[in-house]
Amino acid sequence: MSSLVFFTTLGVAWLLMLLSIMKLVRGKSSRGYWCGCLLLFALSGLSFILSSLMGSTVDAQGYLHEPGFVFIPLGYLLSFIGILAVITRLVLERWWARGE
Repeated sequence: MSSLVFFTTLGVAWLLMLLSIMKLVRGKSSRGYWCGCLLLFALSGLSFILSSLMGSTVDAQGYLHEPGFVFIPLGYLLSFIGILAVITRLVLERWWARGE
């Protein structure tokens, strides 16, 4: 039951983040958009830092236990979304400037 609640909450959080990014892309105000991109990169860096701080251990049977492993792909995902957001905004600004 707890995993269902976790994944439902995670899905809702991703949906809200996606909707807010779409709202920022559509608007021509650039300050909020760049703050959102900066937030994505900051969260990405925080994910990598948390992953390294949590460390890893090897038990007596030789199994590697890495409790912070989930933060590594999350950091890459946030970096990728941030890079995509920056590229999208730069392309849109060039397109908007051409139309004026």
